[in-house]
Amino acid sequence: MTKTVSQTLLAFRRSMDCYTQIMNSLRVLVAEDEPLARERLVRLLREGGCEILAELEDGASLVAWMVEHLDMHIDALFLDIQMPGITGLEALAELKNPPLTVLNEAATRQGDQRPSSLVA
Repeated sequence: MTKTVSQTLLAFRRSMDCYTQIMNSLRVLVAEDEPLARERLVRLLREGGCEILAELEDGASLVAWMVEHLDMHIDALFLDIQMPGITGLEALAELKNPPLTVLNEAATRQGDQRPSSLVA
């Protein structure tokens, strides 16, 4: 079956509308100890239509926030792996029923400015 250009564009438009609806309904947490990285991530998520429930600076704050807000619906957690005190992975291990988690890692090699992410 061959699709016309207009059919393809219509299908693309529908998929983009679906994406926009999904992003506009996402409720997310951001746990990142680097202020500039946290600000940039929060800005990008907000521009994408996400609702930021909290911006947390370390693993201990994340665990405390999650305990305090047990009944709150959270769609995703953007989590820095390397944070002072309790690391992101240690904090994640302490959470009961954590939301979909995107693990972020700042550049580790000297001169490498590219952050990396992994969905867990």
